[in-house]
Amino acid sequence: MTEQIKFRKSDTVALLFSIFLPGMGQLYMDRMKVGVPIMIV
Repeated sequence: MTEQIKFRKSDTVALLFSIFLPGMGQLYMDRMKVGVPIMIV
């Protein structure tokens, strides 16, 4: 019997990513349309 484990993405981890590299938190949360432009600017 195989059980899939779904991991919930943490808002805290996204915040830490954003502190070090703006836009990275958005990418971590799978929000590509917001994260990529932030990283480019």
